[in-house]
Amino acid sequence: MHDVRWGEHYKGEGPGGMIDAFVWLLQISGAAPPNHFVDGYAGATSERQPAMYFPLGGGSLKGVGKPGEIVWSRVFVESGALHADVGRGQW
Repeated sequence: MHDVRWGEHYKGEGPGGMIDAFVWLLQISGAAPPNHFVDGYAGATSERQPAMYFPLGGGSLKGVGKPGEIVWSRVFVESGALHADVGRGQW
């Protein structure tokens, strides 16, 4: 549910001290449960989804993600064959 939005080598202060590493910024492309956000429900907001796609109403929760370890993956078809990339990271 996350999209890679940016990545580059970063050298400077981070939440756990100094960072000297390649850093990726991942952002949630859809709704996420409140326990994924800093402060849970208190840290979440909701925006109305377009009526064209959700005629009966509805919203998507968004907020600032909690720091911690992540596992990411993507599955895609290339040259007619199925491929997968998997990795681990932390913040």
